[in-house]
Amino acid sequence: MEQRSNWYKLAMIIGVITFGIGILTLIYRMIRKVDRDALIEMREEAHKEEIHKKEKEGDAEQN
Repeated sequence: MEQRSNWYKLAMIIGVITFGIGILTLIYRMIRKVDRDALIEMREEAHKEEIHKKEKEGDAEQN
């Protein structure tokens, strides 16, 4: 009975550590996804502003 108990303790420790790593990985992936989406959005806005600025410069040169 005592040997079975030792295996149970070891299995529980490994299970808790594995579960903890899984939760931390999930949280990390969610944070990275939000950060990635924010970066893409900022780059799109900067690109649109750059195009708008170039169009204004082109219009000013034509006049």
